Order: sequence, then structure tokens, then C-alpha cells
Amino acid sequence: MASRLEIVQKCKNFYEELCKENYTHLIGLKDELNETEVYQKYSYMFTKDNIKFIKSLNENSSGLERRKNNFLLSFMIGNFIGLKLSKISDEAALFSARATIDFNGKKIPYRGTRKLVSEESLKENRDLVYELEKPIKQKLLKYSSVLLKKELSILKDFGYKNYIEYVSIIKDMDYYKFRDELAPFLKETDYEYSQLINNSLKNIGLEIGKATHYDYIFLARNKKFDKYFPKEKVVETLKKTLLGMGFNLDKQKNIELDIEDREKKVSRAFVMHIKVPEEIKLVIKPQGGYDDYHAILHEAGHCEHYANVDPDLDFEFKNLGDHAVSEIFSFLFDFLLQDENWLKTYTKMNSQERKEFLEFIYLNDLYLFRRYIAKLIYELKLFGNDLRKLDNGFNITKGKYKNFGECYSDILTKATKFKFPMNSYLLDVDGDFYVADYLRAWIAERQLRHKLRQEYGLEWFKNKKAGEFLKKLYFYGNSKNIYELMQESGFDGLDTTYIFKEFKDFLNKHS
Repeated sequence: MASRLEIVQKCKNFYEELCKENYTHLIGLKDELNETEVYQKYSYMFTKDNIKFIKSLNENSSGLERRKNNFLLSFMIGNFIGLKLSKISDEAALFSARATIDFNGKKIPYRGTRKLVSEESLKENRDLVYELEKPIKQKLLKYSSVLLKKELSILKDFGYKNYIEYVSIIKDMDYYKFRDELAPFLKETDYEYSQLINNSLKNIGLEIGKATHYDYIFLARNKKFDKYFPKEKVVETLKKTLLGMGFNLDKQKNIELDIEDREKKVSRAFVMHIKVPEEIKLVIKPQGGYDDYHAILHEAGHCEHYANVDPDLDFEFKNLGDHAVSEIFSFLFDFLLQDENWLKTYTKMNSQERKEFLEFIYLNDLYLFRRYIAKLIYELKLFGNDLRKLDNGFNITKGKYKNFGECYSDILTKATKFKFPMNSYLLDVDGDFYVADYLRAWIAERQLRHKLRQEYGLEWFKNKKAGEFLKKLYFYGNSKNIYELMQESGFDGLDTTYIFKEFKDFLNKHS
């Protein structure tokens, strides 16, 4: 059996190779995602014996050592599962990359349909895209069903009662308690939120009850503001914003920016932190509009976090860990679009236009926050059931719902006021309760923003001292958790007070 040191070194090598493989696939340089080849190369590392060894170390450790072992254990189990499922995963990725729909005489890549819907002004065409996608989603749903059942079976073999128990132990978090802290917010803000959504829908000839998730995608795109967010200034604006805080992207040789418009490049922006802090990839496919600015600022937050981590930290605290920590910093940057002072600096909006845009962007943010709370509620229902009963693309579940498709659609629709399709009940689920990571980061970001404004003024994003403060937080990597980082910033821990108040103030002002 390998030593812990040997396991960590091989995990590091594997991680870098797998990241590079995914990177070339996602940026559109190759159709095939050959994860299987990488997994087979390192298959001797991801064994039951090695995992049980790390698990035993974890059970007999405490403090930072336990946290480090937790991160490593999660990585080991995740990749043991990945090894077992790599063939099916590769098949699913290849199918998704090559799948197309025939829309009005044109072949549209499946990965490009979201962009298509976001720009399609006719509701009947948005509905048509949904219908055309059904066979593709049904195929992907079958892949997801097979993968999920196999994953849960493996976790049981390692002694975990269910998926919730596994993630709760690994991340040291009570997900039910967290849900109970957030769920009342949906009810408390439902009336005012519904009013604002209905007003927005009237602008495109719709109303609550008739609008779908695809209608939301179109509504959220809102080309009205595109002229203030030109495609050709996306990178320039990013660089100026970062420079205001003391981050010179042109001189950060550890960050590579990819803005090429390749046909098969995924439309969403992303970061690939191959080797922290030495090799960070920032990828975006510029289209124009505020979405581009939102995306690149978000991912730049990840970049600066990874690029400024203490290089002497252990691999587990640099490349692994709790995603919520990095998401704090990405939210902090992308929420600059909600900052009137940033808009004054980097856009040509007048005061009335800023007012209209801020109303729009805040409502969109509230929609997403409610959607993610609903996702957490749904995912706890999903993983709280016996998922061995997966049957023909639908799940048998306890309670009032006939199946998980119905459960997913009902919970998400009630929270957002947009009809969600039943056939996304597995496709809209991210691993390891990432939805909770987003929510925790959302909450923490509001706290951190409050701190920055207090200490460095309303234009903190122009203050290099604010950048220095952030660098101190970045430096910890994942050696400090989200609660400790908030304590480091002057709070008692994670506190929903700030985000709840901000959203409720917005609703009271505009409903």
C-alpha cells in the first residue's frame, strides 16, 4: 500500500492531467473527452484499500489535519467513482458535444441552444426549441440515471448510508439545518417577488402561469442594455476593474486568458485551475451584452483567488476543498454589476438608465437566489429517497408526488414562477450539493461587500488597499473554511442578515 505522501503526489499528477484533458475538450479543440485514458493511467491509485487507508486517517485526525484528510478522501472517492464510470461519462460527453437540433432549417449544436433561446423573441420558437431538445434530454437522462445508480452503489460499499450522509461528513455540514434557515425566505418574499415577475412578463406579452424556464432565459438576456456592455470592451473593462484593486492581469503570467470564438467551445465561461497558483486558465466565449461582463467578472474572481494562494500550502488546500470559499470571491466581482458606482465608472448609462438596469439585475439575482434555495430543497428530497427505484427516466418517491420529475418541476416552478420541465430532474443536479456551496458563498459575499464598503468606501473596487485585504484572504486557499473567513473579516460567522435585508429592501422599494 502506498504512503499518504505518495498518494497525494499521484493525486496531484492525475488532477493536472485530467484538468488538461477537460480543458481541451471544453474549449472546442477536440470532440472526444478521453477521461477514460487518464483514469486508467492512474487506476492503481484509486483503489478500495487506498481509500480505506485515507478514511482511517481521517477518522483519527482533528483540526486542520482532519480537514486536509477530508478533502483528500473526497477527491479519492470521487475519482474512484470517476474511474468506474469514466466510459459512460465519456459517452455522455461525446453525445452532448455532437448532438444537434434542426431549427428552422439550421443545425444548431445542443450546447448552443441556450444562446439561441436567449435571443429568440417569439415564444412559439422558444417552445419549439424545448420540444426539439426532448429526445436529446431523454438520452442524457438515461446516462444520468445509470451514472447516479452506480455512484450510490459505490458509496454504500464504502459504508455511507446515502448520498446526504456522505456529503455531510465530507463537508462537515448539516444540509437540513441550512435548508431550514433559507426556506422561510421563499414564503416571506413570495408576494412581492410574484408582483415584480408578473410586471416583467407583461413586457413580453406573458403572465405568471404561462411562462416557462426558456421564457426566463430570454427575459434575463434583455438586449435593451447591450449597448452599454459592448463585446469589444469586455476584456478591457475586466483589466481596468482588476487594476483598480491592484491586480495587473497583463503581468500575471500564471493566468492565461482564452477569448477565442470556436464553434464547439462551450458557451459558458469557466476557469480551469490546473496547478495552483502556477497555471490558471480563464475561458470565455464573448457574445456581447451584460452576460459577458457578468461571466468574465465571476470567473476572474476565481482566477485571482487561485492565482494568489500561498504556493507553500499543501495540494489539498490549494487545488481541493470547499467550493464555497472560491465562490465568495467570484460573486464579489460579478456583483459589481449591481453596484451603481461601478456602473458610473465603466458604463455610459445615465442615472435613469442605471436605475432601470439595477432594478433588472437585482430581480434577476433574486430569481437565482430563490431558484437555488428551491434546488436545495429538491435535491434533499431526491437524495433522501431510495434511488434504486429509478425507472424509465422517472423516479418513484415518497409523499405527494408521483415521480421526481413532477417533484422537481413543482418545487422549482413555485419558487421562480417559471414552469420548469420535468425532464430536467437529474440534468439540473450538480454533484456534492454544489447548490449549497453557491448559497453559502452568496450569503458570505454580502457580508464581505459590507466590510469592504465600510473599510474602503463605496468605490472600494478602485482601492488597492481593498485588493490587499482580498489577497490576505486568497492566501489561505482552502485551509480556512467559509465560517473562519467571515470571522477573519470581522463577523461572527456566516450570517443571512445582510442578504435577506438587501433583497427585502429591494422588494419593498419596487413592488
